[in-house]
Amino acid sequence: MATHHTPGSLRLRMRMSSGRCEIETADTDETTVEAEPLDGKAASRAAAESLVEELSDRGGGHELAVSLPKRRLVPGFGDANILVRIRAPHGVELDAATASADIVVRGRLGTTDVKTASGDVSIEAAEEPIEVKTASGDVELHRLAGAGGVNTMSGDVVVGEVTSGLRVNTMSGDVRVLRAAAGTIHMRSMSGDLEAGIARGATLFVDATSASGSVRSELPVSDSGPGGPADLEVRATSLSGDVALVRAPETVAV
Repeated sequence: MATHHTPGSLRLRMRMSSGRCEIETADTDETTVEAEPLDGKAASRAAAESLVEELSDRGGGHELAVSLPKRRLVPGFGDANILVRIRAPHGVELDAATASADIVVRGRLGTTDVKTASGDVSIEAAEEPIEVKTASGDVELHRLAGAGGVNTMSGDVVVGEVTSGLRVNTMSGDVRVLRAAAGTIHMRSMSGDLEAGIARGATLFVDATSASGSVRSELPVSDSGPGGPADLEVRATSLSGDVALVRAPETVAV
């Protein structure tokens, strides 16, 4: 296990192919990184031992780059499965890219940019804007304080709490927002179902359409809007999926 002294702001740059990356944030000024193989293959053992960590200064803070070397003289090295565990300060900025590796974050992130081909993404909390792009991986975002953006082809998207803006585009994946209280939510799909849970007491403007799917609301709607600006704006469009507005629970758990 390697330990890095990282006071001030920190940007974590993570690059890996397959396996799993677990990130935990805490009230600390140090960042620790450890790796272990997820199976008994020689390639996985070699990958865990060859993880590269590069710490550099960055505008009064630091950047820590964690990656695997692109080539290694071990058969099957590109398909190695490893588990990378990282413990970092609260508010760390995350820049992560994987092929099929899953990313799991417990704690609070700052500005976040995650790209993966087929890996799943689960993030507990983001305090700044967050962008997630995936082809087929599922996405879970528990609490968003900043603006959020998710683009996926076939993965499902679940967002726990939204207090700012959110934009989700998907081809066939379903989208569920469990609790929204403020901001603007844009949801678009080709065949996936769309659902938004509306917090009690929030005034709402909604524009929801589906070409061949159903559109329903558990909340009373009318053609006349609220007297002033609405707390929450929901715009949902699907070609063949269903669209639903439901009452949100007081607390949510993804």
